Amino acid sequence: MYEKHLATREWLVGGKYSYADIISWSWIRAGTWAGVDLAEFPKLSAWVDRIEARPAVQRGILVPDGKDKISELRRNPEAAEAEAKKASEWIMKGLEADKKK
Repeated sequence: MYEKHLATREWLVGGKYSYADIISWSWIRAGTWAGVDLAEFPKLSAWVDRIEARPAVQRGILVPDGKDKISELRRNPEAAEAEAKKASEWIMKGLEADKKK
């Protein structure tokens, strides 16, 4: 859907960078965690890159610890898998704790 949509436009809505781009970008950029390889979607990948190049985005992706963790994980699938496993274990631990209440 995004690939086809971005084949004829630069941004998602109204011909300019908007909240629709901001909110969608954050999830699409992290698609590595879901096994999505953006290289398979050149228009979508270019859109992600356009947004990441924005100065305010460059500052924001370094919060809170000065590291761009998503870019690091996109470059290292093994580390991404380890982080996903750690996050899953944390979520499952919380769910188990809720069951005991």
